[in-house]
Amino acid sequence: MFQLFHEIPEQHLSFLDKLEMEVFKAQLSERASDFNTALPRWKKQLEITQEDHALLIEGFYPNLFSDVLHDDFYALFYKQAIFWLDSGLSQNKALRLLDFVRAELLKYSDDLDSPALGAALSNFCQIGALTVRLVYDLSSSLEQIKQRSTNEIRRLRNFYDLLAHPAAEDVFDVCFQHQAWKELAFELALGRNADLQAFDPDHLKSRVAEWLEADGKTKIPEREIRQFIQAHEKVHLLGVMAVDASRNSRSKDIIALLNEMERNSQIVMDTLLDILERELVSNVNDDALKGFLNGNLLEIEMERTCAFAKRHDFWLDLIVVGLGDYKESRVALDHIAQAIKLLARTEDMLFYVEEQQVFVILSLGKETEGAHIFANRVFNSIEHDHVVLEDGRSVKIDIPCGALSYWAGLSLPTNDVMEALMHQLHLAESSPKASVKYTVLDVIKHPAQEGRSGSQSQDLEEDADDVWC
Repeated sequence: MFQLFHEIPEQHLSFLDKLEMEVFKAQLSERASDFNTALPRWKKQLEITQEDHALLIEGFYPNLFSDVLHDDFYALFYKQAIFWLDSGLSQNKALRLLDFVRAELLKYSDDLDSPALGAALSNFCQIGALTVRLVYDLSSSLEQIKQRSTNEIRRLRNFYDLLAHPAAEDVFDVCFQHQAWKELAFELALGRNADLQAFDPDHLKSRVAEWLEADGKTKIPEREIRQFIQAHEKVHLLGVMAVDASRNSRSKDIIALLNEMERNSQIVMDTLLDILERELVSNVNDDALKGFLNGNLLEIEMERTCAFAKRHDFWLDLIVVGLGDYKESRVALDHIAQAIKLLARTEDMLFYVEEQQVFVILSLGKETEGAHIFANRVFNSIEHDHVVLEDGRSVKIDIPCGALSYWAGLSLPTNDVMEALMHQLHLAESSPKASVKYTVLDVIKHPAQEGRSGSQSQDLEEDADDVWC
């Protein structure tokens, strides 16, 4: 189990110590001016150069002994530690400052000739030091939790981004929303001015609850559903209790509540991450799109391949294959994907762009006709194939196909090259009959050289319309 916080020993001010301080409360309060006089010296010793940098919260010394018998000093030390943390003071300097306070108070006890008061004040300041450690450890632990909470999610997201499959966005969203609520509870428990409006204590109004109500329960193994629901409810309950403890200055309760909240949160996250991993494995084992990269990587690979082509004087061959009238059919998608994989060479890079529902093939060639030839092979291998769709209909698949040969020496922006490629697909889609549309982007036809662009087409009678601009 991940250790959230360093162990902090319990320490309480004894009743005799409290009584001793109560007896001398009036005399100690009278030394406020001496205490304030020492502040500039402490600031210099701590090498704090800002003139307006306050060392202590307003009213620190007058409130230090205001109600010792009822433990008000715990709340004061907690607020002071939060103040130091938020002002950017390091933990070491905060503890050194408490040592200065302790030394100053011991001078006052010497003046009062009371060794018992000196011992009480020393124990008193020790509780302040423990509170500082608590607050700084809480803050450090919050950062660790944020890091740990997102690492596994980011890792799975990266795996999804490598695959030509849509990510399980609903589960990712549930993960992030759950983490955001928990982190907000930590911030509020630390007394920070976080977004209180976003802190809804009702677990039934959370994103997790919405997901469960929709179809979330069907994705969780039946034996784990009850534990998941209970853990999620406890996360909200414990988070609310921790924030309440902070508002009511019960600093001693906060660490235990947050620790238990994180333990239950881990149960929630483990279940959600298991779901993501199962869906990831299912996608990897999917025969249809196995071997296709996610469209998110297309731009990156385009830039890398263009750089290589430019150095070695290759043509960049791009082929785009649409789904035509079968965008709603998984059977048709699988059939087209299999046909492309059978024709692709080892060095060809295959992508599936889920947002646009198109396949893209990226390759290199020494001749301008490479993309055109490959596109025709794909087109001919699929044209008029009979496929039985999900509804039982047997249809002949006709696909629109676009191709482009690009001379990388032009150094065109990737978006411009992709726009030219997609233009060929649009021409193929709008053609009266299924066809391959093809164009060449080279130094002669580039607009920067001649002020115009050119293209070639499989259907010569349509050349006048087949122009990328």
